[in-house]
Amino acid sequence: MGMFVARISRGRTIREFMVGVIVAPTGFGFLWFAAVGGTSINIQETGRADLLAAVAESPQSALFQALDVLPVPLITSVLCVLLMVLFFVSGADAGAITMATMASRGNLRPPKVVVVTMGALMGGVAAAMLLAGGLEGLQMAAICGSLPFLVISMAICWYWIKALRQEGARSGEGPPEDLDTSEALVSTAAGPADPAGERDASVEPAGEGAR
Repeated sequence: MGMFVARISRGRTIREFMVGVIVAPTGFGFLWFAAVGGTSINIQETGRADLLAAVAESPQSALFQALDVLPVPLITSVLCVLLMVLFFVSGADAGAITMATMASRGNLRPPKVVVVTMGALMGGVAAAMLLAGGLEGLQMAAICGSLPFLVISMAICWYWIKALRQEGARSGEGPPEDLDTSEALVSTAAGPADPAGERDASVEPAGEGAR
């Protein structure tokens, strides 16, 4: 997923990257949990549905039981199913493209056959784990698999901060802040004094002496 995010963020500034990857999803998550959590608490307190028992029995069906007591339950249920499908499809597509890129030695446009093969293998592994241990087994495997990446992510954060500091140090070696940008560009483009002009100036006194 990191390679996919880096690929679609190419050409953007660090501020734009931070806003699009961290600030916007986090803000949307706050709004989502506030709306859904507040609605669930209100449904539970008013007694319109026993969501605690529904979560204990089947967490997957608790959402639809909450939608049943809200207006237009059929439309909202269909929209929730479509959103879940889009979420899984977009995530699987990004993962398949990333793995196909790595399998193609960094090719940004991997062959479709490789992408489809990676997607099928990823789906097959997920289905096998669901059949073997159910959702709990899949969650435990995800937790165990992500533990080594925690150390890698911490190292990446440290190197990223170090690279930003080095970049800031290099950018401080430019022209002084009180120098106008246009003047700096003109002086840089002009370069040193014209040697031909210096030769002409040095030749001229000699000509005058000859006359």
